[in-house]
Amino acid sequence: KDSIVFCVKRQTIHLHGAGVIEHGTIKLEAEEVSLDWNHHIIAALSSKGIAGNVEKKIVLTIDGVKYIAESIHYNFESQRAIARKLFAKQDEGILRANKIKKDRETTFYADRATYTTCNLAKPHFHVDVRRLKITQDDQVVSGPFYLHFDGVPTLLGFPFGIFYLPRESGI
Repeated sequence: KDSIVFCVKRQTIHLHGAGVIEHGTIKLEAEEVSLDWNHHIIAALSSKGIAGNVEKKIVLTIDGVKYIAESIHYNFESQRAIARKLFAKQDEGILRANKIKKDRETTFYADRATYTTCNLAKPHFHVDVRRLKITQDDQVVSGPFYLHFDGVPTLLGFPFGIFYLPRESGI
């Protein structure tokens, strides 16, 4: 079931089964992992069942923070990445995004994202954002966003938003 296929001519490595890659504080766990040395790309895919349902998702751990996704493509030369169906929990907040892009070292773009502090699988409340940008100085810029309660959209929303993520300060 677990196997490694290395193609010398194309300079690719494919890990099938329980693939784990660790480098420093980064750990990637996925059922399908491909490394393309010519194009400098690492691609990880979730395992799917016969009906096409996702059986086991990708787990990416960076500095102790877990990110769960259906697919991740990362260019280790340009440090750009794309993740689909991402779930991330950090401190009290939970972020879900249909697609998220990493442009530079600390600039992220999310498409169709939700943010909540409710731990339930179907949260009681969340903020629904169409587009979101998080910059290196912890500034969050969003397109239209709306508040939802028990899955029902409300009229409470704004055409755009600019927020700052809280930073810890020392005395």
